[in-house]
Parts: sequence; C-alpha cells; structure tokens
Amino acid sequence: MTQRQREVNHGPSWYDVLEHLENLRLVTGRYAVVELTETAGKGVEGKLYVRVVSWSGWNGGTRVGEVGRGSVWPHTDHKTMPALILKLIYDLDSHFAREEREALRQAKF
Repeated sequence: MTQRQREVNHGPSWYDVLEHLENLRLVTGRYAVVELTETAGKGVEGKLYVRVVSWSGWNGGTRVGEVGRGSVWPHTDHKTMPALILKLIYDLDSHFAREEREALRQAKF
C-alpha cells in the first residue's frame, strides 16, 4: 500500500488486517479468524459485534482452547473497522505473549 492510498483511507487497510492475522497464526501456531455478528439488546440496535478468535485445534466440530477479543462496531476510538480489528489482534497477541512469559517463568522454578 502506498502512502497516498493510506492517506486516502485514513488508517489501516483490510490488507493490514490480513497480514497481521496471518502473522498471529504463524507466531502462535493457532487458527485465527475475524467474526462479525449482529448485536441484540437495548442500546446496541444496528451495531455489529466484532471478535478476533484464536484456537489451538478441533475436537469433533468444537474449537479447542478458544480465546478471543471483541468489541462493538462502530467504536468511538476507531474511525475504521480495520483499525478496530487490528487493535483486537494486538490485544490477543499481547495475551499470548503474557501466557508465554508466565510459562517460561514457571519453567525456571
């Protein structure tokens, strides 16, 4: 993506989302997807629930070790949906980094 395209878009693109999602898959060795669902309930009509989900494998048709981060869209802190999704990917990556650090710390004892 060129700087001009980024300026027109005013932030990260869907290509950035795909790249970071693939990097999360490669680094963690886990499946990772973005899920969009319609919200229900008072005060959230017409909004989407955006969730980045990662899991380690399958057992029958069920995801094993599922971990996710989500938020409602539109979001006041993010102008675009790709910006929100990247934030969720970063949050999930941070979660896995903390888990890894804790496992290494425990292994030293």
